[in-house]
Amino acid sequence: RYADHLKTREAMFDKRADEAVAAFEGCDAVIVNKPGGAFYMTVMFHDGTLNNHQTLPIENPKVKARIEELVQNVSPDKRFVYYLMGATGIVVVPLTGFQCRHEGFRITLLETDHNKRSYIFRTLRQAIDQYLQS
Repeated sequence: RYADHLKTREAMFDKRADEAVAAFEGCDAVIVNKPGGAFYMTVMFHDGTLNNHQTLPIENPKVKARIEELVQNVSPDKRFVYYLMGATGIVVVPLTGFQCRHEGFRITLLETDHNKRSYIFRTLRQAIDQYLQS
């Protein structure tokens, strides 16, 4: 019975990983490898893609001011993560926070609501495109 539970769980995360990978198809700025059985996924920016001038629009002036304070003297992927959080409310973890030399972020595949998960992946992809064009 436990083995069946593990297979069901593995299949669930495999499907969610497919959804996440599909959201980044055609995004030449990032490298995404489908995770094998993990509940998180790493998205890595190509070297030189991020800089200290890119932003996302943040509607709330107090949030915008706070994010602009937080992004002073941080790694480019952390800057992206802060702007993403301020603009969309989506929270991801910067790769450099794991003592990684690559810039990018980790997302989880834990959201159980299909509509919310789709929204998160779609919004994340749109935010990357918008951030890189800023």
